[in-house]
Amino acid sequence: MKDKRKNLKDIDFGTELTPSEKEKINARVIDLISSQKGDSPTIAAGSSTPLPPPPPPPLPPLPPPTNWG
Repeated sequence: MKDKRKNLKDIDFGTELTPSEKEKINARVIDLISSQKGDSPTIAAGSSTPLPPPPPPPLPPLPPPTNWG
């Protein structure tokens, strides 16, 4: 029985796949991408939305009031 598998070097991925095979692959890729979107949001390098600066340190407490008169 002849092995139906092809060597990766022998496959022209642009012409070897039928339209239905391409649709199945595209649907699977879209499923994988959409399933990962909500896992852990990360900010991509070079993102147009910079992180806000850290808040300033808290102020020291005020001294007790004094009576001047």
